[in-house]
Order: sequence, then structure tokens, then C-alpha cells
Amino acid sequence: MKNGRKTALIILAAAVVAVLAASLILRAVLTRDRLISLIVPKMEKAVDARITIGDMGIRFPFGFGVNVKDISFVKSMPDSTVIDFRAGEAQVRVSLMSLIRKRPEIGRLDVNNSTVTFTFRAKGMEAVLSDVRASMKMRPEAAFNLIEADADIGSALVRKGDGPGGLTVGKIHAAASLKSGIDFADIEILDSRLQVAEIVEMDIKGRMEDLKGARNYSFSAVVPETQLPGVVDWLKKLDFASLMPAPPGEGAGKGPGPEVTAGTFDMKMEARGSFLKPAEALLSGTLHLGGATVKLAGIDMPAIAGGNVVFSRGGAKSDDLDIKFGRSAAKAVIDIALDENNRPSRIGATCDLSADVGELAGLFGPKEVSAAGALKGRITVAGTPATLASLFPGKDGRLTREAMETAWRDVELSGNFSLENVSFRAEGNPIAVTGLKAGAKLSGGSLAGIDAKFNLGSSPWSATGSFDRILPCMSELMIAAAGAKPGAKPAEIIDSVRNLPDAAVEIRGRSFDARPFERMAAAKKAAASPGAAANAGGAQKDRENDSAAGAVLILMNTSFRAAVDSIITEKALFTSIEAGGTIVRGRLDAPRVTLDYAGGRGTGSAAVDLRDPDRIASKFAVDFREVSASKAVGGLHRMGSLLSGTFSFKSSGEVESGPGLDPLQYLTASGDAISNDGAIDLSPFLSSISSLGIVDLSGMQKLDFSQWTGNYSIENGRLTTDDWKIRSSGGDFAISGSFGFDGSLDYRAHIVIPPQAQQKMKDLEKFGEMVDLFRDGKGNLVLDLDVGGTAKSPKVALDQTSAKEKAGRKLIDGVKKGAADKLKDLLEKKK
Repeated sequence: MKNGRKTALIILAAAVVAVLAASLILRAVLTRDRLISLIVPKMEKAVDARITIGDMGIRFPFGFGVNVKDISFVKSMPDSTVIDFRAGEAQVRVSLMSLIRKRPEIGRLDVNNSTVTFTFRAKGMEAVLSDVRASMKMRPEAAFNLIEADADIGSALVRKGDGPGGLTVGKIHAAASLKSGIDFADIEILDSRLQVAEIVEMDIKGRMEDLKGARNYSFSAVVPETQLPGVVDWLKKLDFASLMPAPPGEGAGKGPGPEVTAGTFDMKMEARGSFLKPAEALLSGTLHLGGATVKLAGIDMPAIAGGNVVFSRGGAKSDDLDIKFGRSAAKAVIDIALDENNRPSRIGATCDLSADVGELAGLFGPKEVSAAGALKGRITVAGTPATLASLFPGKDGRLTREAMETAWRDVELSGNFSLENVSFRAEGNPIAVTGLKAGAKLSGGSLAGIDAKFNLGSSPWSATGSFDRILPCMSELMIAAAGAKPGAKPAEIIDSVRNLPDAAVEIRGRSFDARPFERMAAAKKAAASPGAAANAGGAQKDRENDSAAGAVLILMNTSFRAAVDSIITEKALFTSIEAGGTIVRGRLDAPRVTLDYAGGRGTGSAAVDLRDPDRIASKFAVDFREVSASKAVGGLHRMGSLLSGTFSFKSSGEVESGPGLDPLQYLTASGDAISNDGAIDLSPFLSSISSLGIVDLSGMQKLDFSQWTGNYSIENGRLTTDDWKIRSSGGDFAISGSFGFDGSLDYRAHIVIPPQAQQKMKDLEKFGEMVDLFRDGKGNLVLDLDVGGTAKSPKVALDQTSAKEKAGRKLIDGVKKGAADKLKDLLEKKK
């Protein structure tokens, strides 16, 4: 037993001595320079680049070890990419016997404090991997090597050039099990996992072949189901702007962006190519979204999306992307083609939409508007990224008109839409649109085949039309508006647009009840004080401007026809209308308008300048037949209740309207009128004369006339009659003067009563001498009346001038005292 122990101790001591001797020999033989000369050429051949090291030494016993400090190399790839590797410290443990057998068995390879820089000269970009730590173990088998490797990257920086800033990704970890051939020309990835920022994980398998020649690779990767909100929040923190900086001013004043609150994604992909030609890599795979939930700022209802995106070297496509937003839904197909530089060369999308109009109006529309119904349709768009980006300008409006025009020529855009049982009602508006059913087709920048049927109030209406090139015009209007000076009038913007649309619209309605609007306007007018009216005028001005801005596309170049069978009003204005014409650059021209007015029918023309919503100027000409006098005048003045019969008249003039403007105060017109049958109630004007007991005019207070002719003019809120003549069996009237739309009266009436009509008058003989003062040479009783006051309370006076001149002062003084007193009262009666 003792002999055995001694033998073992002797063998162990001999081994220790042998190891120490070998170590001393190896250290003496394998000096730094000799190690460098033995190992570095092999390393340079392996990486195909010149290697620089700071120091190198061996470690022995317990495995043959090599320590390397400050190792670095720079390698240029065929596509001009440059790899710069710098390791602060590297340790390699190799089995001595494996070296002797020329089958190196690497017990462990450790690299610390390393930096790898990739310079992509063709793209002007740089990627820097910092604080790199890597470890590797290798175990040779009969015909291959098994390798276990893992690496950690403290941070990965991608930036343009070598300047400051850039996109930084931290905490990247990779671990892999590899199988390689004896000569390391082929390597198979048995299993590996890549983890980024402790958020995204990826399992990778694949092969690398002919690493000493073509250096081909093929990989497959799987990203397991991952929570989407965490990934999105992480992506938001990355500085993508440093790689793709936004134009100056972009994003200024932006509110909170959309927030991803739920959902998952997973992905499968494959990659093939050559390390020598990284730009020619073939990448394909599938990305699956599950319940991706996006919430917009200020909107409680989220949008939920799900589906698959298939991508490849040529691009990406999604053919089943489902999007839900409350009761609205869409199915989208998106197709993105990539060029040889992996940049999008063409983008196409088709979207089938089914929207709840009421729900969307409640979320995005004005609060005072309520709606219901459904919108359905399909839209398809395709073009290059530059084309799609140039269709409409951003908020800053920096898109040029030339780029916009080119984009609309090149874009592929089509679609169709339908509205089903849609209704709109605005708070404070007495009439609602209900039962709207409509359809339209979109082609390029044009809308065609517009066909709509709806109820306005309880009456059926219809509209048809087309809007060629309407979207390019809208885009140019946006450009012009963005470049306009503050406070510019709409006319200035309209006149600057060169891409005019070609629109045609026809609207027909059975009836329109305007009475609720009349009552509402009257109530507002009665309730408004001068101060309140001024304030309301300002608010109304803002609303009118907003409305004009929304309707400006119709004002560019539109031919129209409009017809309403019946217009129901309390003031008996136009009871039906049919018109056709054009609107070009905000100027409406209707050369022929046919309408019913106050029981009559007429034709006319109109020219309206709609370019300034603050002051709309109109010119018109009308020719009416058989118009009811009471209805026509009653719509403008209280005196309408005193007239009956029909008139025919012609008129032409101008009027201005706008927020805070009363059109009647800005109406200028002239014309003539004639009536061959009618009646007039003069009792408010003649009763005061009859009550004096001198001249009995009671028989003329309600007068049937056989003819009424004359001309008139309207200016400064007054209707002036130069010489209206009324002929009747009871006498003839010649009337001149005016009445104001405010109710004021200023008239002169010349009444000639023939002898046969005087026979019906009472008490003429009682004051015979006095009555004679008002007779002419033919025996006609001639009265001149001055009418003042208001229509509600007129003041009438009998003109005494001719009577004084005829009788002289002496005759007047000799009249019986009672009659003189009455005459005095009459003559002194104020207007």
C-alpha cells in the first residue's frame, strides 16, 4: 500500500515537473513575436483583412491559452461597406493536444470591451456596436465541430455619416448553437435566440455555406407572440428623425399622437443571400397582427386592427387587414413594391368600407349636427411614394402646383360610394334631411355618376351631377390658401387657381316650406338689440366665411340646373323656381330663370358675384305677368293688405347681401307696372278728410279701378313712384312719392272726381261755395293730398294752395264762420 502511494506521488511529481518544464519551454520558445507570426496570418486569412494587435501571450498549464489585447482589423466589402473591429481584450483557450493533432479544440473564446463599426458609404450611414462582449466554446466531433456562442451588445447606434446624434438601440443579446465543418467553410445554426431591449425576441435557424468563397447564407426566424404596446412605446423613444429628419416646421403645434393600448404581433421570416452582397439579400415572411388597439387623442372609441402582412424581397402585401372602429369597419389590401435598394417604388391599397354615419358624425362632426345612416364603398389607390405624397399639401402648404399637377396625372385612383338611409339635422335648423340614398363613382381626381334622392322636410328631392377634376382643384386651393396673405379675400384665392374643375349639378324638389326659416329670422330680428345684433353679425360672419370656404369648389366652374315645384312662404315670395346657368370663378350667371311669384309667372336673369361672402353683389332683371298685388306688396310692406287685383311689371336692378346686411337697404331697382283690373282700400288715407263734413269721400275709400299704370324705382330702402295713374269710375288718381321699407310714407296724391261721380257725394251743396274752391273749369272736384306718417298710422292733409289762389283772402274771410272754422281745421292739419 505504501509502495503504491509512493509510486503515485512520484508520477504526480514527475507530471508537475514535466508541465512546469513544458511551460517554461513554451514560454521561452513561443515568444510574443513568434506567436504573432504563427497565429496572426491564420487569423488574417480567416477574416481576409489585416489585423493589428497590441500584445499577445500564452497561458500554461491547465490548457493552452492565448491572451490578446487591443486587437483590431478593418475590412472592406465588395459593396463598399467597411467593417472596423476593435477589441479591448480577447482570451482563447485551446487544447494543446488538439493543436498537435491539427484539430484545434477551443475550450473558450472571450472578447470584451469591443467596438464594431459598419460604414455604409453608398448610403452615407454608419452603424456602431459598442460595449460588445462575446463568448464561444467549441467541441470537435468526428467530422464536424459543435460550437456554443453568445454575445451582448451594450448599444447599437445608427446615424447618418459620422456626425452627432442618431438612433440608439440598447441591450442586444444573442445566443446560438452552431455546427461547422472541420474547415469552418460551412456553418449550420442549430438553434439561436436574439433579444432586443428585453422587449422583442427572435428564434433563428439557418446555414452559412462556402464561407471561404461565395459566403452564402439562408436563415429562418420566428418572433413569438409579443405585446404590441410595449414595442410601440419603445419605438416612440427611438430617434428616427435623426435618420429621416422632417422638413422645417413639420410637426409644429401637433397634439398628442395615437396611442396603442392593446394587441399582439408575431412574425415568421426567411433570408437568403451572400455576405459579399448584402444589398441583394432576399427577405420574405409574414407579420401577424392580433387585436391591435389604437386610441386617438380626444376620442374615447378605439380602432382595432388585425390581419397578416406578407413581405418579400420585392415588397410587402396585406390582403386581409381588418379594421374596426365602433360600428364602422374596413377591410384593406395594401401592396408595397420595393426597388433594388429596398426602397418603396410603388404603393397600392384597396379599402372596402362600411361606416356608421351617425356614430362618426357624433365623434368628428360639429356638436350641433346629428346624423344617422350608413356609408359603404370601395376605394383603390396606387402610385409611387412621391406621387402619393404630392396629391395634397401638408399643413404648411409647401407642395408646389407643378408637383401636385404631375401627381394627379400619374396617380391611379378609383372607387365607388353609396349612402343608405342617411339623415342630417342641425340644432336650430327647422328642416332636416332624411332618407338620403346616394351613389357616386371616383376616377382619378373626378367624381361621376352622382345620384341622390332624399327628403327635405316632408318633400322628396333629387340631385344628380358630376365633378370632373374636383380633387386636383381642391389640392390647388389648399396650396393657394396656405400661401395667401393673412386676411386675403376668397376672390384672391379663387382667381389664382388654374386647375378648374368641370362640374355639372341638377337639383329638383317637389316643395320647400320656407315658413319656419321666416319665423326664425323674424324672431331673431325682434329679439336682437343693436349691440347684440352687432355681436351676432360678427359670429354670423365667421360662420358664413366657414360655409363659403367649404362650398368654394362649387364656385370654381359649375353648370347647374335647379327646379322647385312649390315654395311655401308666409310672405308669398317665389312660390316655384326653375333656373339654369353657370358659376365660373365665383361668378354666377343665370341667363334664364322661370318662376312663380305671388300668383303670377315670370322670367328673368341673374348675375351674382359670390367671391366675397361679406358682400355678395347681384344684378337681376325680371318680367312678371298677372302677379297678385296684395301678395307681392304684402311681402315687403303693410300696404299690401290695401290692394287687390293682378299686376304685370318689369324690373331690373342690383342688390348687395351679406352678414349683418339687410338686402332691402342695399336694393337698387327700377321698372314699370300695369294693371287692368283691381281694387284699393284708401280708407286709412281718406277717412280723415271725410270726417270734416265738407267733402264726402266715403264712396272712394274702397275703389275699383280699371287701370293702374306707372313706373317705380327702389333705392336707399325706399320705393319711389314717379307718376302712378289710377283710373276708375269714381275718379282718377295721380300718385307720386315713396314709401320706405321701414314703414314710413311720403306721398302726394292728385285726385280728380268728375261731376257724375260728385252726385253720389253727400253735403256738397251745404258748403257749395267752399267746395267750388276745389273745382276746375270742367266742374271736376280736384283734391291734392299730402300723405305722411307710417303705414300703420298715416297722416293725411288737404293742400290749400290752389283754393287760396282762386278765392283770394277776401273771399276766404267772408265765408260763414262755422264753415271757415272747419276749413281752418282742415288746412292746418299737420302731415
